[in-house]
Amino acid sequence: MSDRVFEDSRQWRVSRDKRDLKVLLLDPEGRGKVIISIDDCVYGIDGITLTPEEATLLKEFLIRKGY
Repeated sequence: MSDRVFEDSRQWRVSRDKRDLKVLLLDPEGRGKVIISIDDCVYGIDGITLTPEEATLLKEFLIRKGY
């Protein structure tokens, strides 16, 4: 697992430099909304790049939660 990835029952987060991409499940049982946010954008950069491994971890997290 990437050392930049954090996961618990309600969120999945990847951090790089001073930025976080966070996927927050308002209803962790897969019936509610998903919020995706990028926090602490610096230097006018409005995004974050996931490695293929991190993208797979995000996909697997959402599948496990029923999305």
